[in-house]
Amino acid sequence: MNDPRMSDDIMTGPAAIPADAQKRLQAALAHLEAGRAADAEGLLRITHAELPREPDVLNLLGVSLQMQARPEDAIPFLAQAVALHPDSGMYRANFGAALALAGRGRDAASELERSLELRPDNEIAKRNLGVVLAGTLRGVAAIPGLERAVQLAPDAPEPHLALAHAYLEAKRGHEAAEEASKALALKMSAKQAEQAAFLRDAALGQNPERAPAAYVRELFDVYAPMFDTELVEKLRYRTPELLGEMLDRLALPADGTAMDLGCGTGLSGVVLRRFCDRLDGADISAKMLELAGRRGVYDALVECDFLEWLPAQPAGTYRIVLAADVLNYIGDLSPVLRVVAPVLEPGGMFAFSLEKPEAGAPVQLTSALRFQHDADAVIAAGAAFGFELAARGEAEMRIEAGKPVVGTLLALRRG
Repeated sequence: MNDPRMSDDIMTGPAAIPADAQKRLQAALAHLEAGRAADAEGLLRITHAELPREPDVLNLLGVSLQMQARPEDAIPFLAQAVALHPDSGMYRANFGAALALAGRGRDAASELERSLELRPDNEIAKRNLGVVLAGTLRGVAAIPGLERAVQLAPDAPEPHLALAHAYLEAKRGHEAAEEASKALALKMSAKQAEQAAFLRDAALGQNPERAPAAYVRELFDVYAPMFDTELVEKLRYRTPELLGEMLDRLALPADGTAMDLGCGTGLSGVVLRRFCDRLDGADISAKMLELAGRRGVYDALVECDFLEWLPAQPAGTYRIVLAADVLNYIGDLSPVLRVVAPVLEPGGMFAFSLEKPEAGAPVQLTSALRFQHDADAVIAAGAAFGFELAARGEAEMRIEAGKPVVGTLLALRRG
């Protein structure tokens, strides 16, 4: 949300408001328009104490809190303004913006839809709805909604990026490349430009080195609340369990320190815990780490891009490093092998899963924006960093689009 306060709609209330309160409202509005939200909040708190049920005061107070990146604090005031004046498109637009900033995308979309029914000319509400839809809708089934989002916000990169992603999942590569190129022509952040280039290259059949870190972080931040339910209950996800069974067969001593790379919500940590005295976890998503911490199986958790973090760790720190469904977001795995090898103690184990390529290519990027790797090529690459094969297996790791995803499980021992 580039302008959550909907400045084209902000207005002061009826003449029935006392004169001194009117002056404070006008002064607060001037502060908001100048970007001085904290100054506006101070005046509005005083006015709210005098007029606790005045909708304009509630609305502007909510806006001042939004502008200070405090959407959760803003929501109760904006909700009350809407309840007192449900036919105000302005109030609903601001309420929708606050809900979006708080990560409540579906609720935000509902409020923004209603605000546009009441005020069809509100261009900022249209743009915000387009961005909210882009952040809320996922997958092939969302394409009609994302196409509408692009129409609502043609100058915003977010809807184009979301639609490009959905087209790619639907194997509509030409359209995906076109949408990603349209996004690249717009004003956007550096991380959005990186994501757009990644989507375009993937749609054109090229193999980028890796998925952008910002893309992976945002993907899993959004996915975190429903991760376990979606993966375990709906997709029959088994990778951590399968890796654990492979480690069991190696009869490893249950001591030393282990690292769970890309630990997610901690599903793999629950399995890995029985193989070590101390367990660390690392993930790029703060929201995933928050959920992992609740499991109580980790001794330490770190938010990082592990390719950047591992080189700074002492040599021989870990007896086991595990990466369950993590390397799917990296194309060339040589940098991974390079940074993992030094942090393993001699004889230490690097256990991980790969998605098996359909066409037998060494590495290929799928329409789901995950990399598939040929296991023989990875084993050969590992030899250059002192790894030897300790165990190997194939298994159905989960169900996707009604079909099993076949993967390779590898354990490489540091020689």
